[in-house]
Amino acid sequence: MAVDLAVANVRDHGGRPFGAVVVRDGRIIAIGVNGTRPTRRRTRLDGCVIHASGCPARCASPPMYLAGVSEAWFVCASEDAERFGPPAAAVCAGLAKPLAE
Repeated sequence: MAVDLAVANVRDHGGRPFGAVVVRDGRIIAIGVNGTRPTRRRTRLDGCVIHASGCPARCASPPMYLAGVSEAWFVCASEDAERFGPPAAAVCAGLAKPLAE
């Protein structure tokens, strides 16, 4: 289904070939496609500055860099935000696991 969504996104909307399906307990709860081109969203952020309440996680920094973000300013360090959710380092470590895991 994700592949069908991706193909339809290219064919019907001139979008990129990326589709996703979210399933919980065997039921589809959400579907989506990359909407950058159909919605005319920019893929480059050259010269942009990001202002955030918290420090971007290490796994968020590479996409910001690749998009051309010039600066990122934040108020709270990662350690200050840990009481509100899992530590950013733990989240990034989980995302860095091999696909088989």
